[in-house]
Amino acid sequence: MSKKKCQKLSDKILNGRMLAIDPSSGATDRATGSPSIAGFAYFDKGILVESGLVLIPESPNKETRFRYILDLLQSQFNEDYDILALEDIPLARRRGNFNTSQTLIQACGVFIAGVSGQLIELNSHTWQAVARRIGGWKKGDEADAQYIGLAAIAFASGYDQKITEKNKLKIIKDLVTSYNFWELQEILIHWKEEV
Repeated sequence: MSKKKCQKLSDKILNGRMLAIDPSSGATDRATGSPSIAGFAYFDKGILVESGLVLIPESPNKETRFRYILDLLQSQFNEDYDILALEDIPLARRRGNFNTSQTLIQACGVFIAGVSGQLIELNSHTWQAVARRIGGWKKGDEADAQYIGLAAIAFASGYDQKITEKNKLKIIKDLVTSYNFWELQEILIHWKEEV
């Protein structure tokens, strides 16, 4: 659905201001003991302008963390955006090993309410498939936000999962070169022998 929405909103994605977010609820990760962190990437006319992390103050209470998130969004991301691109968090268990936290899904609502712009949600498998074709992607909060935005740009530019692999790579190669690798060293390294 959002791939088609990217095509429908292509003018706003390619010629407007887009904020891409890899959401987080700020909950403590049981494995690491650290709070989860959200990533963001701001694009203007398809050009990556800034990216980084949204550090959510720790609290055992989700309602307190949600209020922190809303306050951070309204103070740090108070610009008028045309598009908010967000990772689509699945409601159900997938492939037997992924269980989505209800708190994370609720936190997505806070991100949606706290930032202006028309919403595009990209499924993780979808944007990650585009990320692998663009190259240079290594999982991480900031990088995930960057590549969610890059996937939205790809879909707005005519990329489609139904076209041949050759045409997918041609569209990606054209985008990578026309946007000067989005000035991301990882993408430049990946494509240096191809262009």
